Amino acid sequence: MMFPVGMNHCITEEVVLHLAGREDLRSLMLGNCIVGRRCLKSVIARVPRPFPVLRTLQARIDVLDTSLLLACLNEASIINLSLTFEENDHTDDGHDIIQQMVRFQNLNCLEVEFDMAFSLSRTDLLLLGKLPLHTLNLFSRDFVLRADDFADQDMFELTMGLPNLRSLRLLVVSSLSDKSLDAIARHCRLLEHCGLLGWFDLIQLEGFDGVAFPKLRQLELYEVFVDETTKFVL
Repeated sequence: MMFPVGMNHCITEEVVLHLAGREDLRSLMLGNCIVGRRCLKSVIARVPRPFPVLRTLQARIDVLDTSLLLACLNEASIINLSLTFEENDHTDDGHDIIQQMVRFQNLNCLEVEFDMAFSLSRTDLLLLGKLPLHTLNLFSRDFVLRADDFADQDMFELTMGLPNLRSLRLLVVSSLSDKSLDAIARHCRLLEHCGLLGWFDLIQLEGFDGVAFPKLRQLELYEVFVDETTKFVL
C-alpha cells in the first residue's frame, strides 16, 4: 500500500492501527508523513502482532523513535527510512539503529537518508556485512553524515560479506581512498551503482587484473568539504 506525497492527512493513528492489524499487508510506503511516537506506542500496545507479514517499509520518522518503529516489524526484506530530528535534545548515536537493522536476517535492501547531522561508527557499518544485502545506501542530502573511524581496511572487510551487492551509496565523511575502490571491485562483482565520499585516484585501478567493475552503470566519487554549520558541499 502506498500513500503518495500530499496524502499525509490520510495517515491518522486509526489508519495505522488498522494497517498494523492486517494479515495480508506485505508492503507499506508512507511517503513524507512523519510517523509519530504516540502512534507507534498505540500500535505496540493495541495490536498483539503488528504487521505480521510486512516485508517492505518506507517511512519518515524521528530518529529517536526508530526503535519503536522497528519493534513493530516481525521481519523485513526492504527498509527505506528518512530519519529526521524533531526533539530539542540532540543525539548523533546511530549504534542502536544499525544494531536493530541487523536483526532482520533476510534484509536485502537498506536505504537510510539522514535529514540531520549524524555519526556512524566503524562497528556500526561492519555489522551490515552480516546481511544478504543487494542495496546499501546511507546518505544525507544537506547535512554531514560521519564515519570518522571507517577506513579502507574496513571497506575491505565490509564488502567481503556483500558479494551480491548491486547498489552501494555510502556518502559518509571518512578516510576512504582508491584502496576502497579496489576492495569493492574485488568483492562486489555484480555492482551496478556506486557512490562514495573520499579521496580517490582512479589511475590506481589500472593494475587491476581484468575489468574492475564489469556490471557498473553509474559511478559517483566525491571529495567533501565540511563548513562550520555542519552542512557539506560536494
